Amino acid sequence: MHRLRPTALVASLVLLVVTQLAAAGSADAASFRVAPGRSAPTGPGSPIRYTVEVERGIAESPASVARQVEDRMADHRGWGAGFRRSFQRVSTGRHDVRMVLASAATTQRMCLPLDVVRYWNCYQRGVVVLNHDRWLQPAPTYGRRIGEYRTLMVMHEFGHALGHGHASCPRAGAFAPPMMQQGKGLQGCRRNPWPSPTARRLRSRCTIDVERIRDTRVVRVRGSAEWVGTPVVLRVFERSGGRWRGVRARRTDSTARSTWLIRTDVTFLRVAMPGTASRRACSAVASVTARSTARS
Repeated sequence: MHRLRPTALVASLVLLVVTQLAAAGSADAASFRVAPGRSAPTGPGSPIRYTVEVERGIAESPASVARQVEDRMADHRGWGAGFRRSFQRVSTGRHDVRMVLASAATTQRMCLPLDVVRYWNCYQRGVVVLNHDRWLQPAPTYGRRIGEYRTLMVMHEFGHALGHGHASCPRAGAFAPPMMQQGKGLQGCRRNPWPSPTARRLRSRCTIDVERIRDTRVVRVRGSAEWVGTPVVLRVFERSGGRWRGVRARRTDSTARSTWLIRTDVTFLRVAMPGTASRRACSAVASVTARSTARS
């Protein structure tokens, strides 16, 4: 029987281990689907950029998971409350944090050297790892409150990415800090997934300027909106027969101006945008003026 020399045997074992590690690493890199596109920054200043990724084999749409994460990162009660920070989801280019939704087994592997017993989530080396089992089934302290627990998962682990350590209950009956390990017990605190649970909804602004193009029935409408944190639908309505009737709508950036040319005989026009959980709806009305403008 042919036998390898000890040095040759060691070299072969080392090569085998290195090959397997390289294969595992490349498998990891190829095992996640990145949610496409990008969100609007949630506030002024340079945003902290993050990706949202879903492990292949998990029956969750990356786009759907990304929308849920974006809503939470843009919420007025989140880590950007009072515009302390700005966040933006991206799919390409430079990013600061990866946020991945992974199976329990993959979570355990990615969280090493932490032992999350295939149950908890973690933040390791620039990666927020969300356990898909907990995404579907909250820890007992949250019962069936799936939405609230998902918020806690995102806020807690992203809090680690921002440099926050674990916290404890400040006093009985108080809101539990999001950096408290609430899934393991509330210590007399009230359930709470948000860094700023009592923050007020942010105000938005919109304006409208309308002018009749001389000697025509055409009105030029300029609408502007400021709605940091999410794209907006800017809508234009005309007042006719005692009722407002929608005539134009445009999905645009969270801070943007839009211009429409509308054929109408009405006197009043209105621009409005809908509200969200984080921002108040706004509406502005203007009368049509007959300014001396060039025919277009």
